[in-house]
Amino acid sequence: MGTKEKFLAILWVACVSALLCGCLGGESNEMQSSSGSASASEVLTYSTDLGDVNIEIPYKLEPNKGSSGTVLNLAKPGMIKPLVVILLQDTWGENLETYAASMVGEDETYTEMTTDDGHRMLFYTTDAGRDREGKPIYRYFGFIDYLAEKNVVIEIFGYSKTVLDGDVIAVFDEDVFKNMCQSFAFVS
Repeated sequence: MGTKEKFLAILWVACVSALLCGCLGGESNEMQSSSGSASASEVLTYSTDLGDVNIEIPYKLEPNKGSSGTVLNLAKPGMIKPLVVILLQDTWGENLETYAASMVGEDETYTEMTTDDGHRMLFYTTDAGRDREGKPIYRYFGFIDYLAEKNVVIEIFGYSKTVLDGDVIAVFDEDVFKNMCQSFAFVS
């Protein structure tokens, strides 16, 4: 990957992270309102340029207006701020490990797993700072190897807590987010 492509990839992650970074502000009473608490997971289907995909998410989410055929910015209905972002990424010839390290950081550690449909997945949990009460916020990344079938790596990311206008609108613990990533699959 050339310097320009690396810069564009880093810029893209920074832009999407900036969208999600509202999770670091706002007030929280940790007692989740009905809008901030997760419900039972539901398998949702979304269309992409490479076919339809299924993913089990504990919130009813839909692609916002910033989505495209290779980017799904998933937000609650009527909201713009994404809770989960799914990228169908061309790796410019890099393997799964090299690509993931270039996006998250080479010093970060990961857990290697397998998705429910048998694809290799690398899962990262990184520090995203603290909320106003001093409680830690985490950033989750799942990288799924679809290089052989679709010539892409699927990158799924989000935060442990997302705040909008002072209200907590979503909370994901690590296992819930990990299971969500593992459930991702192409269905067409």
